[in-house]
Amino acid sequence: MDINIRMANSKDENEILEIYHSLIGTLGCTWSEEYPSMEDIRNDISKKSLYVMCDKNKIIAVAAAGKDTELEDLTCWSRDIKQPCDLARIGVLKEFQNRGLAKKLVKYIENDVKKRGFDGIHFLVSKTNPSALSIYNKLGYKSCGETNMYDISWFCYEKPIYDIPINTLFMLMSLDGKINSGDSDKLDPDKDWCKIDGVKEGLHQYYEIEQTTDWYSLNTGRVMAKIGINERNEKPKKVEVRFVILDRKPHLNEKGIEYLCNWTEKTFIVTDNKQHPAYKLLDKFDNLEVLYYDDIDLLKLMKDLKKDYGVEKITIQSGGTLNGEFLRNNLIDYVNVVIAPLLVGGANTNTLIDGKAIKEVEELNKLKALKLIECNILEDSYINLKYEVIK
Repeated sequence: MDINIRMANSKDENEILEIYHSLIGTLGCTWSEEYPSMEDIRNDISKKSLYVMCDKNKIIAVAAAGKDTELEDLTCWSRDIKQPCDLARIGVLKEFQNRGLAKKLVKYIENDVKKRGFDGIHFLVSKTNPSALSIYNKLGYKSCGETNMYDISWFCYEKPIYDIPINTLFMLMSLDGKINSGDSDKLDPDKDWCKIDGVKEGLHQYYEIEQTTDWYSLNTGRVMAKIGINERNEKPKKVEVRFVILDRKPHLNEKGIEYLCNWTEKTFIVTDNKQHPAYKLLDKFDNLEVLYYDDIDLLKLMKDLKKDYGVEKITIQSGGTLNGEFLRNNLIDYVNVVIAPLLVGGANTNTLIDGKAIKEVEELNKLKALKLIECNILEDSYINLKYEVIK
């Protein structure tokens, strides 16, 4: 097959209508002789929102993707998608079905509408269309609700396509999932676990793996304060890393921020505090940026880092609560954990993922399944596990 995908034009109108009509009555198809109509086709073409897939010169599949106000009033859509694209009227000629062509067409459309300024796709899919449901689930679309329109029952499906960095959660933790030694800011695994026989011998492997992580590292002012950044007097050796530090309270003082600027290639302080001490140091350090938000929105932060600073990948090394916020916002792509041979315990000891727990069965979609990528047995009973988050 010689496949190409392009925008439809007026010369394609009759061929597209024939495809639509040929699918009437097939399993899950909700179309009729009246819909989709030639008027729908011409309207989609005029808005430059009708895509056709061709085998050489023959149109074998079609789909519309563009702005449509008809679905805007449904309350199920995610508020994180600000510029949604409506996907509709997808059809593949019968003799070309079951070859993965619909999936290929939708993936092409995802990339193209992103260039057109859309940050997500949503659509309705008939509850009686198992083939379409299977395709959309495999492509990462999620059902966010149900509705009845045009005397038909539908699932509401959506998927964000905005540009954000690839985020990897990288942490050191105990076998029981704890990322601290106990319930106190006086305790810290960096300071504590190097003192424990049976743990200290292999701890260096975590720091060695840490050196291979992304150029951008995200952490919190609280964690920085815990490891003593605010009290350090020595001049640090410059490292090729860029820190993104979320600091609301603030936990960092001027001395700590100066240390970070002298230590890192660039430091971003993300805050909702207009009196943050970082503002006083902007003229002193050209590698310091302050990103202010009235209310820190992790998704917006990720979008801004990608758009304004070209950030492609970030390693997240924050506390359990913030890790939980990243999880609930669907902003973790990979998990890379080094497991120390240690049991910590304690109901209030921070774990890899903390924060608000779900309470209803309907919230199970907030949990994230993982696909194991690597399992590395290290020295001294340490293990390194790498996962991809299934989305």
